[in-house]
Amino acid sequence: MNGATNINNTSSTSRSITATTTTTSNHNNAAPNMTLDPRFLAARQMMQAGRTDGAVDMFATLIEEAIAKHLDSSLEAAVCFYEYGNALFRNVMNSHMEDDEEQEAAAAVSAAASLIPASDIKAAAAAAAEARLQLSSVQSAAAADDGDSKPAAKITAPSAPPVDDDDDGKEEKKGDDKQPSNTNDATTAAVAAILDDEDIPLALEMMENAYAILEEKASLRCNKNNEWMQRQMPRVLQGLGDVLRELNRMADAADAYSRALPYREEFVQIAAGASSNENTTNATASSSLSTTASLQQLEDRRLLVEANVLVAEALLGCAHGHHVVTSETNDMLVTADERVDYARGYYDKARDELQETVYLLGAMAAQGSVDLGNEKENVCLAATLLMGVGETLAAFDEETTNDNDNNGKDKDVSVETGEPPAAKKARRT
Repeated sequence: MNGATNINNTSSTSRSITATTTTTSNHNNAAPNMTLDPRFLAARQMMQAGRTDGAVDMFATLIEEAIAKHLDSSLEAAVCFYEYGNALFRNVMNSHMEDDEEQEAAAAVSAAASLIPASDIKAAAAAAAEARLQLSSVQSAAAADDGDSKPAAKITAPSAPPVDDDDDGKEEKKGDDKQPSNTNDATTAAVAAILDDEDIPLALEMMENAYAILEEKASLRCNKNNEWMQRQMPRVLQGLGDVLRELNRMADAADAYSRALPYREEFVQIAAGASSNENTTNATASSSLSTTASLQQLEDRRLLVEANVLVAEALLGCAHGHHVVTSETNDMLVTADERVDYARGYYDKARDELQETVYLLGAMAAQGSVDLGNEKENVCLAATLLMGVGETLAAFDEETTNDNDNNGKDKDVSVETGEPPAAKKARRT
């Protein structure tokens, strides 16, 4: 790697999962009691339903109770720290997404209005004014027959038609002036709003606290919650990566995502080994146990696909021509020249794993009696994310090819004219 730090390496305190661990249904997978609290479960359901604002309040309350009962260094506190930080982050993203949708809707209305010719707007205003005048004359005649002129005076009070025409013209001009600004500045404004939101740094702090506690506890091999913590580690690391990416700290995001990879890879191996052992040593096992193992294996493979995709996305999002260096430790993950090649490597891994995932999904669907839950939609989403990375790499390859072609043409012209490249460049400028 020419001196670059291996991006697949985990921190020194990370530990691999023991070989005795099989599936998540094992008794060694005991979770902290806080995860069984009805309020905790209700807040998780709120998150799944998109009601992130209510989940934020619920997890904030649980943090206070966890610290009061179990101290701020306990697993109970770590669980609440992460869930609170994740809820804060998702709530901010949802609010900005709603704002973006409102701005897009307003821009669409403005764009549609700008397509209507001014002559049509004036004609419509004139027709409306004529209709009002005809109505007022009819009502005035009726009032004269009744001997009461006051209603007629009120009916003839509306403003003259030219006022309506001027207003419509101003609105049309105003829409034309604002439309390009909304279109060009939408992305920049959205990113700036996210960076300025105070909840994002707080969410990052909460997640970092949770990871520090989990990392410390994971070093104790005698801890009965060890397997549960090992499954939480990649989840927390992925959450950290999501927040860092929104903060435009792409190198740090790539580091967090890559540290989650070994956990995902080992769980795929464990699930595959458990399924193989079950099929070879216990052919008469119940179908429920086989289904559980298969579902876990499918989920683990899909999560491995997503983990590779996230690393590739983060690497491709780093600045072009610069080394991928973390901001806090200044560790060089990948050199500038190797950045795209590394991203392509993770893309290839994700593509291979996706093929295995789709094959497993098809085999389980063929059984007919297997309830896949949301895994089918999740696999489709992973495939969509992978496709986006592939398109980015294709665009980069095309740009590189065009640059090489242009450099070759410049070199050929220089040889034909007998001019050195520097002289030709100077003349062209």
